[in-house]
Amino acid sequence: MASRSRGSLLLVLDVTDIVHPDGQNLLAVLVYPPDHPGSIPPEGGQGGDHEIGKDVATQYVEGWDWMCPIRDRNTGIWDEVPISVTGNFPCDTVSIVIC
Repeated sequence: MASRSRGSLLLVLDVTDIVHPDGQNLLAVLVYPPDHPGSIPPEGGQGGDHEIGKDVATQYVEGWDWMCPIRDRNTGIWDEVPISVTGNFPCDTVSIVIC
């Protein structure tokens, strides 16, 4: 395992020490829901009970007066994922599989 991150702020994952330049490499990203997803009152709004704040996540995902709650609390990769190869490392084919 290269890294285990909590919260939503992991920006870089350096796998230099675990890749094999002369073989096939596989990088799997496992995403789990937050430990404290919070609860929302039936009438909704205003960030629910703010429990999600314990997980270094945005509190608006529990709903606010300007948006509905987000069921999965924005869990997962939601921005671009650049792959940078430096040095003498052959990288012929990159495949991305979303399960």
